[in-house]
Amino acid sequence: MTDRLETARLIALVAWLVVMIASYSSYRLHWKKSVTMALIWLAIFIGVAGLVAMIQRFEGAGEAIGLSL
Repeated sequence: MTDRLETARLIALVAWLVVMIASYSSYRLHWKKSVTMALIWLAIFIGVAGLVAMIQRFEGAGEAIGLSL
């Protein structure tokens, strides 16, 4: 049962992605600029997530040796 549910969810997500791309392409925007902006935002989010993960690791290490922020 769960395999069928997961497959249905995956198909629905792909369908929504197709609908989103089709509606976005109807605006006739520059794809190169859009992809560049998407990659820049992806890099920003990954960088912030990495920074948060690094801070959490340092915080955990400090608690392990008896220090806290």
